[in-house]
Amino acid sequence: MKHIVERARAKRRRLGFSLREVEIASGISFSTLARLERGDGGPSKATERRLHAWVEGGEFSDPRSIEERLVRLEAAVGINDVLCPVESGA
Repeated sequence: MKHIVERARAKRRRLGFSLREVEIASGISFSTLARLERGDGGPSKATERRLHAWVEGGEFSDPRSIEERLVRLEAAVGINDVLCPVESGA
């Protein structure tokens, strides 16, 4: 289990992702990612599967839809126009 956490950390650093960005991309909570990177325990089976999916499959390898990811991104960055941008009057 420790091996997948190390691989996930290496990928995160290589991509220049914050833990929040990995949370959005993988579906694993920020607090769980931080705990795992600190070495405070190991991942659950579900978290281990998500880590494998993210490390092996890319940043959008979680089966949730991209629309749901955008909603989570909007909430994380405090904006509400990623999915439905306001059209400017041209």
